[in-house]
Amino acid sequence: MTQRKLAAAIALILGVATSPLMAAVCKPNAATPFSASAPDAVNGFPRVIADSEGVSLVICNPLSDPGNVGGCFFDPVIPGNAFSEAIGFGAEGFWFLSEANFADPQGAGYNVLIVMGAEAAFAAENPAQGEQFPFTRLRVRIDAPVAGVYKLTHPYGSKEWVVTAPGRRAINDTADIQFFAAPNVVLEEGDVPARTNQGVVGPWLRWSTSEANGLQPGEQQAPAGFLGDGATPHTVVGSPCGTNYAELTVTDLVTGAEITRFRTDRFTVQGLMAPDAERITPLVIDNAYYSKNGSQVDLHVFTTAPTTASVNARAMDVTPTGEVEMVAGPLLTENTGRFYQSFRVSDVGNLPESVIVQASNLPISPARSQRLAVTDLVTIGTASASCAANTTNCTVNVTATSSDPDAQLTLDIGGGRTFNASAAAGASFTVTGLSGLPARVKVSSDRKGSASKPLTIN
Repeated sequence: MTQRKLAAAIALILGVATSPLMAAVCKPNAATPFSASAPDAVNGFPRVIADSEGVSLVICNPLSDPGNVGGCFFDPVIPGNAFSEAIGFGAEGFWFLSEANFADPQGAGYNVLIVMGAEAAFAAENPAQGEQFPFTRLRVRIDAPVAGVYKLTHPYGSKEWVVTAPGRRAINDTADIQFFAAPNVVLEEGDVPARTNQGVVGPWLRWSTSEANGLQPGEQQAPAGFLGDGATPHTVVGSPCGTNYAELTVTDLVTGAEITRFRTDRFTVQGLMAPDAERITPLVIDNAYYSKNGSQVDLHVFTTAPTTASVNARAMDVTPTGEVEMVAGPLLTENTGRFYQSFRVSDVGNLPESVIVQASNLPISPARSQRLAVTDLVTIGTASASCAANTTNCTVNVTATSSDPDAQLTLDIGGGRTFNASAAAGASFTVTGLSGLPARVKVSSDRKGSASKPLTIN
């Protein structure tokens, strides 16, 4: 498959795959987490950042895309700054940048600028090793000719402002959130160093590619290997809410009556896709625990991965002759990025030691595997305390269960004070004569599960 066809295929797949999310009610801050790789050996920033769908980007500058940087904005190299000359840009470069600048069609003086990006900058605004400051940005600037309540709905959520002093840039709102690279370590085969970050943007917007995902007559496809050309306003896909537009609504401060409402669905977009071998498939094993009923043992696996991925799990046990696979199979999903499955792993009481989960996300990003130790699930039912009038004689009551009725549970109330009970019929702990109380209690199992809960004072 050629690079141009691959880019088109990725955009088409993602445009269709995000449609189940569109029906969901969007939170004001709906950006999804993204992954950052280990630092680049030269510039010290994360080499690759990948959104929740696995769309992986590198900083776009002459070094990352020799001879073809017309579609990317970056500060030019600072002459005489050896580090700037080595990395190929000045005070700032970008993995992702998208903007929309639009006004009300009646010409009443409403003007909106929204900037969304993932930026490589420096703490002292002077390129230098050790001063790297990568961050995501969501900036809104609005000229407000009248007082009112201004609400902007955008691809990553919405926000409201109350304007009592109209004027140019009456609204000037910038949210910057720093993010961090993964540690530069060697992991198990099938996994890559990737650190999950939460920003104010994500997934990355990218040009629409077909009528099915919003492409309008006369619009072009993105240049091969890019999210857009960086300059041409274009329809897009990528919003986790399905709001691939920016819309301003203004209402009266007193009556709440609508004064104006207008929108745009055209954004400039820049972003350079990472080489195939460096792309990251986001994968998080959110939980993996076993439950036991007599001699029957079930494994329950919960993961987060791209909506476009297929996810499989393998339950593993360790025997005297080595590691063996107990059971394997696919995880189920409703195209929300969350995957789940329960497996019967044993009818004779054998417990799994670990689970290996693999997410395959081709052609967007390569397969990726992770391993997690399997434990029982400890659940705390109640955690309460009551004290005498002088508060020097307090009683703590805690109830807890384990998904393994054969487990032994231990209550920890801090200060080296622990108490044991069996999980067979649900553990119940009563501790009396306390003159000081912990803010939280913790219950642990000899099968490695644990849980904590705030203490409620009766």
